[in-house]
Amino acid sequence: MLNTSDFQIFPNPTKGNYFVFFNSDKSQEVLISVRDITGKLWMEKTVSVNMGNNNIEMPAKQLPTGNVFITLTNGTQTGTRKLMVF
Repeated sequence: MLNTSDFQIFPNPTKGNYFVFFNSDKSQEVLISVRDITGKLWMEKTVSVNMGNNNIEMPAKQLPTGNVFITLTNGTQTGTRKLMVF
């Protein structure tokens, strides 16, 4: 289970790498996807995370400038946050 209330993106706004921070109550795989405001998928990454706090570094260099939406999914739970890229 993901604690999506702890799900944060920083730094925000960004022009370089950014971090996806969240808490998980067990070791599991999660899917991180990035979409623009039109819904176009720009990046998708499956990562294995540990129980407790997780901090995943992600690159912003291939993302469009403007607002993108970072979605974190573990199969049953989903959380989305907005990231400003400049």
